[in-house]
Amino acid sequence: MVDAGQQEALACAAGSSTPIVIANPGPANQLEIGDFRFFGERLGFDEFVIGLGAGGSSTAVGWVNLQTREIRVGLLNSSAHSNYDLRAYAVAPDGATAIIADTQRETLEVLPVRAHGLGSPVVVCTTTKGRLAPNSLAITTTTVSWRTAGGTPGSAPRPTAAEAATAVERC
Repeated sequence: MVDAGQQEALACAAGSSTPIVIANPGPANQLEIGDFRFFGERLGFDEFVIGLGAGGSSTAVGWVNLQTREIRVGLLNSSAHSNYDLRAYAVAPDGATAIIADTQRETLEVLPVRAHGLGSPVVVCTTTKGRLAPNSLAITTTTVSWRTAGGTPGSAPRPTAAEAATAVERC
């Protein structure tokens, strides 16, 4: 539920009378939130915030655990994502989040779980735009998997933050 007057996004867990505030960008910001999907007890979403006063914008992906009320959000904007289109996301059982994004190329990335959010995206592989089938993206505690638009399966070990600087493979 998005409350346009307060610019908050709320989630309501079954059996609870208290909503969970999953996004509140503050005053002078416009919030767009959507692409809600369930991953076990987690409700995933993407959000786009536009600064109405000084300008600027941010794109993020996140989830809320509807049982524990834990929320994790990770910003996707960076110099690597100046021209950015989030095409798909998936959430692992431990909360790490995989994304397929169109930048100058199509990238498959993983955002690790941190104490107070999701970490910076770690690139798993890159390919030409439109090659990956967005609805095929999946992530486990050890592996990221996908299919190409032509149906060919692919997978890679989930990267760690320490592996962020290693050579990126082609999807």
